[in-house]
Amino acid sequence: MNNICSITKKGVIIVLMLVLIGSLISAKVYNIKINQNGESIGTVELPPKFNKGDAVTISIESNGSFVFVSEITEIAVKTKSIPVYRGQQDPFALNQVKKTEVIPVNLKESGIVYTIKITRYPELRFPNREGNVLIYTKSFRTHSRYYFGLHMGIVFPFNKENEFELGFKSPADTTHSIIKHDIYKPKLLLYGSIYPFGFEPGKPLGIESLRRIHFDFGTEISDKIFERIYLGVGYDFKYFSLDLFVIMGKYSKLDPDFTVETMIPATIKSVPLKHEFDTSLGFAICFPFDFAANWIGKAMGIK
Repeated sequence: MNNICSITKKGVIIVLMLVLIGSLISAKVYNIKINQNGESIGTVELPPKFNKGDAVTISIESNGSFVFVSEITEIAVKTKSIPVYRGQQDPFALNQVKKTEVIPVNLKESGIVYTIKITRYPELRFPNREGNVLIYTKSFRTHSRYYFGLHMGIVFPFNKENEFELGFKSPADTTHSIIKHDIYKPKLLLYGSIYPFGFEPGKPLGIESLRRIHFDFGTEISDKIFERIYLGVGYDFKYFSLDLFVIMGKYSKLDPDFTVETMIPATIKSVPLKHEFDTSLGFAICFPFDFAANWIGKAMGIK
């Protein structure tokens, strides 16, 4: 158990350092220029979706006496919790009014649609809010970004697991002996994930691949639950992920005073075993928990 705690602490420190590095990924600034009528000056290539932390500045070139008022509305995108578990986010709005000819739009949150509207007023009529004309409106959407996930899947250990039982080597035997079975046993696995660079499932595979890497901590869903700890690293393909795990915990081994095929006295009713701490490796294919739960529910006829 001390070994597990020590390894877990080191793993947490490494993941936190990677989260810090991921938060320092440089953002981009996009400069848009329009005239007093809201018409574009020059061309700026804008992405269909922006990264969290990006910014847009709108500069207005005016040759008249006008006041320009901007209104920025932020609406949270309501998305279902795929590929990772998260709750629904209620829409909200935040209005900002600026009397300026250079308007910054800070895209500071993920999964948000920022809509800007710019209204032009004649300077002399602005105090009474008269003569206004809406000259420009545009929306900027940021990618939904996730830092935590919950997955469920199947892990395939690289090594076979030993199982022992009392039995007869031949029909003529009258005394039990120890029989050993080497069994390859895939396990059902449940684990939580941390995406240190922030996973953005809306982006195509191969774009900013570091964001698809996640570090995992979990346990198997079996009679050995919480007796074995799974620490791993995986790569997310949106609807499923592939993972490599270090499996640490208790494994059953035959008591050193006995050997396989040893004849057991009738007074001993079970195989003499001892439980020792050991490690092994495993490969897993897993699915987002809510996606897997929904699929299993449909397979069972649960709506």
